[in-house]
Amino acid sequence: MVAVDLEVWSELGLLVAILGVASVVAWATTVVAVIQAFNGASWVSVIVWGVIAIAVTATRGAAQRAAVRHEMQASVQTLEAAAAASPALTEAIEYFGSGDYQRLGRTPPPHPTPVDVGGLVLMLLSWVFAIGGTVLSVIGSFQVLNDVWWVLVLGIVLLLLAGPLHRLQKSRYASRVLAVYEHEMVGPLPKTPSQELRLALWQFAQAAAPGGASTDTRVAQMVDVYTEMVAAWGEDQ
Repeated sequence: MVAVDLEVWSELGLLVAILGVASVVAWATTVVAVIQAFNGASWVSVIVWGVIAIAVTATRGAAQRAAVRHEMQASVQTLEAAAAASPALTEAIEYFGSGDYQRLGRTPPPHPTPVDVGGLVLMLLSWVFAIGGTVLSVIGSFQVLNDVWWVLVLGIVLLLLAGPLHRLQKSRYASRVLAVYEHEMVGPLPKTPSQELRLALWQFAQAAAPGGASTDTRVAQMVDVYTEMVAAWGEDQ
């Protein structure tokens, strides 16, 4: 089973985080260079740091897109591997992927979303670390002029931790929220699906659910597709 999706410190994820930090610092340094240039310093520094900032930002964007593609490929491979060993899951994928489900416009009753306080805390922390780390990194780039380094270092640490926290939150979502849907709507399974398979099936359910509906209806449809596919997978275990 492909486990790349749940690795906290994946190579591409770490690269994106590092480039994100470098991009923030480079742009902040460019602003500092502009201020110094207006005070009589050379504009060469502005040009150099501006070019560096643009190059790092572009590289970070390319790395981010590569990371997304890599994660999607891992999800597809996980789904394909599971379908190859489960004829019932293959049939469910063909049905939900064909558009028949969307055309039927099935509206299952809403199912309450399981409350996961720990997952909510991880999600909020990832956002706080990402936003706070960016702000501190910008401020720290100015503070370096006064030989104050701790603000910049703290900002960099927060930015580097934001990505892993987000991945931990995804892992927890699979083990806590999706597992509750399975238990309450499918019942006992001969074998427990892996977290990678759960997330792959959930991503497929998000794509298969019809659009244009209210948020509650769409979530209910995603849960419906997900639990139907888990039940189909369980038939062959």
